[in-house]
Amino acid sequence: MIQTPSSLSLGFTSPEFIRDVKEDAQTTMFKFLFQENLFPSTTENSAIAKRALDDMIARYSTTKGVNGVDLIHWKSGQDGKNLLARMKAVVKEIHSDFEQVATFSWISAYALSHNISMTKFDMETARITRLTALLSNFLFADEVIQMTMDDGRIITYRIPFGHLAIFDLLEHIINNMQYSRYVPFDQEDWKRYLTNAIFLAATSRGWSLEKGLAGPWSGAIVFESAENRARYETMKSRLPVLSDDETLRFDGLLVDMRRALVG
Repeated sequence: MIQTPSSLSLGFTSPEFIRDVKEDAQTTMFKFLFQENLFPSTTENSAIAKRALDDMIARYSTTKGVNGVDLIHWKSGQDGKNLLARMKAVVKEIHSDFEQVATFSWISAYALSHNISMTKFDMETARITRLTALLSNFLFADEVIQMTMDDGRIITYRIPFGHLAIFDLLEHIINNMQYSRYVPFDQEDWKRYLTNAIFLAATSRGWSLEKGLAGPWSGAIVFESAENRARYETMKSRLPVLSDDETLRFDGLLVDMRRALVG
């Protein structure tokens, strides 16, 4: 027999339970995005939202004593469809927060303040030169270290995504904006979540510098764009081609970041 809303259990239909279901589903969506992909296509985002909602239903069916059929029936109704739409919008909320931090902090994060003893033209020229350099060869994302050896030789090496501007943004997001709720540092697979957050932080920093180069108030450089999604994919594509030494440095960076963020 097909159940009607009136035939569902009182526990399921209570406003408090429905509120908990919706809050849990939203939280699950945040976590799934950090776990899987923080700049998905529309199709990928829809698939993640459906998996997140199904995961929540499965957990409630096994831990809350709720009949899974009741939840599946509710999911197919208008309330469930509205929830799914809100879950699909979570990625834009994440992007908005990363965009906000990147927008207000790009000058200080990269020491791009003007030297006010210079002429206006020279100040702008110096900043453009610096921005152009940062946007080449991932210098906005990586820490580049020079070391003088005992024999006088100078060697240069990189820590991928080790630029302080990347951690600065992540500290704002994870600690100050309480995204630590969605990056479970106590789980065995915490590196996966933090790595995706690093990719989005680097994407945000690159975007903010591109916007700074075009003019801070330029409307041509928007965050939600195919170009920025491509930038995120470029960040992801770097990991498989890192050298063994760079891979070790990146792994050490993750450990250091976790220690700094968790305390």
